[in-house]
Amino acid sequence: MANRVVVEEGKIVSEEEIPFFQGTKIEIKDLFYNTPVRRKFLKTESGEEKKNRSRLQTMALGEPSVGFRYVQNGKEVFHVQAEEPLERVLSIYGENLRDHLLPVHSSRNGMTLRGFISHPDFYKSSRTGQFFFVNNRSVELKFSAQILKRCYGELLPSGAFPYAFLFFDLPREFVDVNVHPQKKEVRFLSEETITGMLYQGITDVLRTSTPVEFLEMRRRLSMPIPYDNTGDKSQFGGGGFGFGNGNFEEGGNRQVEGSPLLGPSSIEGRAGFSLEGIGAGTNLHLLGDHPTKHNLFVPKKHYGVIFETFILAEAEDGLYIIDQHTAHERIRYEEVLRDLKSKAYKSQSLLTPIRLELTKEEAEEMVLLKDRFSELGITLEPFSGGTILIREVPSYIDPGKETETILDLWERFKSKDPEEKELYDEMAKCVACRSAIKKGDQVSDPIIGELLQRLSYCENPSLCPHGRPTLIKLTRKDLETMFHRI
Repeated sequence: MANRVVVEEGKIVSEEEIPFFQGTKIEIKDLFYNTPVRRKFLKTESGEEKKNRSRLQTMALGEPSVGFRYVQNGKEVFHVQAEEPLERVLSIYGENLRDHLLPVHSSRNGMTLRGFISHPDFYKSSRTGQFFFVNNRSVELKFSAQILKRCYGELLPSGAFPYAFLFFDLPREFVDVNVHPQKKEVRFLSEETITGMLYQGITDVLRTSTPVEFLEMRRRLSMPIPYDNTGDKSQFGGGGFGFGNGNFEEGGNRQVEGSPLLGPSSIEGRAGFSLEGIGAGTNLHLLGDHPTKHNLFVPKKHYGVIFETFILAEAEDGLYIIDQHTAHERIRYEEVLRDLKSKAYKSQSLLTPIRLELTKEEAEEMVLLKDRFSELGITLEPFSGGTILIREVPSYIDPGKETETILDLWERFKSKDPEEKELYDEMAKCVACRSAIKKGDQVSDPIIGELLQRLSYCENPSLCPHGRPTLIKLTRKDLETMFHRI
């Protein structure tokens, strides 16, 4: 049995017992019959429906033990059964997250933090994937963004934000919920306790989950790299490149040729290098048809990598310290941008389509951008529910990075519909960020040599696509001044 209550204009008009299954059902009819004062502040019908759906999905995240069914105008928008917290996250935000979420659990003085954060290799370009709950109520924590940024540090590239689904179970006397009219903010008896628990919980997970993957990555990167030295002499000498002790030979200005070291698709993220089938004569289109000179610097010699991040190289005009990630990002950015502008890439049909598991709302939004993706060589189509199938991908996206790159690009589209020039720029940034060497990657001498050569041919070698510096220069005079020789 259950109680049925009917309320009109804030007054109870009837109350009775009726047979009913376990649970709660709320039915709202003729909500705006008296035209609310704030009607002029309402958005379009679709905009308001989107907000309703988002709010209900957030409520469903906070109460995984409760089933939710949302029906609008007779059409089911979403329906989730009572389930485990992880399954609830995946039901709402897609199966794509399953292999990328790390469980978080931390306890302190009778208080608990639990939930999930994403691995550093899986992120969004906005904070829309971050949710915080206090006693199952969705709240906005002012300090959350700062703590997440501090915990992840340089594990994430600039402009990247991890997913976070975090729940605080706290004593009621520890929380004051009467702070915000909509209960979006709360006040804690001791904010330091909460921030400390959040910081400790996240850093513990990242510390224990990332080292194993780093070791595996380094093992793969240390495998022997096949090298074809039958090509023409390059700027730096040798068959394609002359390395050995890291010395470079200076020579005439020549077009950079493809190498089995970086290849047209360069380096596949942190997992290793894609070398198969790349010959020494492959044209990388990195310099255009008739490059005439190096830009900024011509490295003569390199001395390896320090702090698993910075390359030390000597040139005629001084000592250069190069950030291996931002440098490779610049190279990939210019390469992809040049391919896009000249239409030099090919779209490749996939034998097995890539499935993107999204919410129904997200899938609808992505389909609306179908033509924009098509301009970039990506063919997609709706399948069922929140599933999108990727049928074709362009050759400039590294194998294994398709899903991450497409989702990253879509995040950027949602905030802005770019013109063609901006469209190419956004795509080039997405690909470069996903495929570039990362901090901590173990890079061999031949790879360093080719990276320096290709950077020297870039149109703007001193900055990455996001505006961060790729290198710092110390002239001989700078060094002599530091050591009081002059």
